[in-house]
Amino acid sequence: MRPVQRRVAAVLTLILAGCGTGTATGSDAGPSVDADLAPLARFTEEIDGSGLLDFDGTTLDGAAFRGADLAGKPVALWFWAPWCPNCNEEAPSVVQSSRDHDDVTFVGVAGRDDTPAMEEFVATYGITFPTLVDPDGSLWQRFGVLGQPAWVFFDGRGHAYRIQGGPTDSERARILDDLVTS
Repeated sequence: MRPVQRRVAAVLTLILAGCGTGTATGSDAGPSVDADLAPLARFTEEIDGSGLLDFDGTTLDGAAFRGADLAGKPVALWFWAPWCPNCNEEAPSVVQSSRDHDDVTFVGVAGRDDTPAMEEFVATYGITFPTLVDPDGSLWQRFGVLGQPAWVFFDGRGHAYRIQGGPTDSERARILDDLVTS
């Protein structure tokens, strides 16, 4: 694993450190990270990013969206549902993160509800980055997202990292900073 990949993976492992107990060893430890972080690595999943961005979708405003246009850029995909309490809680900080990190392309992927509820969510929180409508869950499935909120981060080289749950504001800032320096 390259130094930048190790740094991103280490940050992502720290995000979910409190989500479980016990330790992971051997093949259960997940991606290779520093030895002192190995017990936490099982919460971070580095995924094969090749081809993942080769999809077409539709934004909430009805525009066509080509995932392939994101290739080679730092990207943060945020998977959310309008009725999700955690999504509602993190939405204001996600919007602020998108403003603070204009060098990262943010894309929302809204699912598990109807379009009017998604539109209301976007309006309520002033989300200005593109939001894809995924009523049948096909994009969630493509990215291996099982619940919400979830994130898939891409660095500019196509390496992808998936986390279930929402990082804190400072954790998200560190991840985003690492994406643009890779």
